[in-house]
Amino acid sequence: MERRRTEPQGSMSEAAFLRELAEAARAERAATMHYTHAAILAAASTPAAARLFDELARVELSHYEELGQLLLFLDKSLPPSLQGAWQSVFFAKDPHTGQKKPQDTSAFLRNAIEIEQSTAKSYRHLAEKTREDTAHKLLLRLAAEETEHATALNAMQERMARS
Repeated sequence: MERRRTEPQGSMSEAAFLRELAEAARAERAATMHYTHAAILAAASTPAAARLFDELARVELSHYEELGQLLLFLDKSLPPSLQGAWQSVFFAKDPHTGQKKPQDTSAFLRNAIEIEQSTAKSYRHLAEKTREDTAHKLLLRLAAEETEHATALNAMQERMARS
């Protein structure tokens, strides 16, 4: 992986950046479970929504795996005393578990759209902060994919509203 030559906006320590990146990975893991649950609940009543949720779960899992690989790669550049410190993020309380889970497809769609939009914004924000070119490109690609997810979810919500 190549290092970017320009100074990032809002510069932060590499350890802090890795903690934020780990938080993004944890959010992808949570999104995988959220979409899997939504697909199960929507299967009988709204098969098209269930298929969309299932596809999004698979994509979110691949994001989680890619971010995990990136974290392991970048972690090696830290001093030994700081390596692995970001891993505590994976055991932090999920902000979505404190809320009552939506129980119908419409509620899942509304919640999912908010999550996708927020995640895309977070990836764009992280991309601005990194000096690492490969990380920058990955984060911008993930932001674009999250935006596509929100668009697909919005379209499904509109189709459901018309039927």
